[in-house]
Formats: sequence, C-alpha cells, structure tokens
Amino acid sequence: MSGDKSVAVACDDTRSGNEANGAQDIYFTRARYTSAAETFGGKVGWSASPWAAGFLGAAAALALGGLVLVTVVQGGAREKGGTPSSSVTATPPPAKEPSTR
Repeated sequence: MSGDKSVAVACDDTRSGNEANGAQDIYFTRARYTSAAETFGGKVGWSASPWAAGFLGAAAALALGGLVLVTVVQGGAREKGGTPSSSVTATPPPAKEPSTR
C-alpha cells in the first residue's frame, strides 16, 4: 500500500518463535510525505494543532469512559433492588442480648 504521498512498512520478528509454537510478531507503520489532508483527500490549507487534536481525543475518551462507568454502576444497583447510594451505605449489625451465665 504505497503511493506518491505515503508508504506502508511491515516487518516480522520471529525471535520468540520456534518450530513447536510458531509464534511471530508483525510490526506495521506508515510514513506520510505530505500533510494528512493531502494524503487522505481532506481540505488542503487547514490543519489542526496536533496538541489540540490529542487533547480533544483524550477528553472524548474520558467522557465516554465515564459514561460507561456510570451506566454500569447504576445497572448493578438496579439488579440489587436499590440505588447506588443505598448499596454503599452500611447498616450496623443488630444488638446482641447480654449473656446470663
């Protein structure tokens, strides 16, 4: 998958393999000679800062992860028949009667 604007490179590593297990690692990367917009057919002349794009991606990933976490916690509480706050609250054990020996 090579062209005038980019090249794809792959190589294998058989150091951890042998005849018995046949293990093999394959590494892959690409190199672009032009901007991403030119390579992938986007709008030429406009580019976002890689830092801004990275922070935006991280924020989106954290928001999605938080949403999934909240949904799972609430779903678990519903299965137990309570709310998330009531499933965390501990009730004290009942008082024991004094021994009369």
